[in-house]
Amino acid sequence: MRLGISANDLRPIDHIANVDCPVFIISGKEDRQTRPKDTETLLSRAQSPKQLWFVPKAGHIDLHKAAGAEYESRVLAFLAQM
Repeated sequence: MRLGISANDLRPIDHIANVDCPVFIISGKEDRQTRPKDTETLLSRAQSPKQLWFVPKAGHIDLHKAAGAEYESRVLAFLAQM
């Protein structure tokens, strides 16, 4: 509300196809807010190149906490490809 936009304007599913760069979607395997099926749909709408990683034992916001070193390794490897 502070920014003058609605929550509907922030739906990644509606905008991911417009992203014109490599995409790395990281999602928690135990995420209760974004189901794996929804994450896979998001990935399917992204342009290539794209990657997806489901972090075991992670929820919606604790990805780094759940995977620590592997999280850092994967993100750095993705960025190194740029």
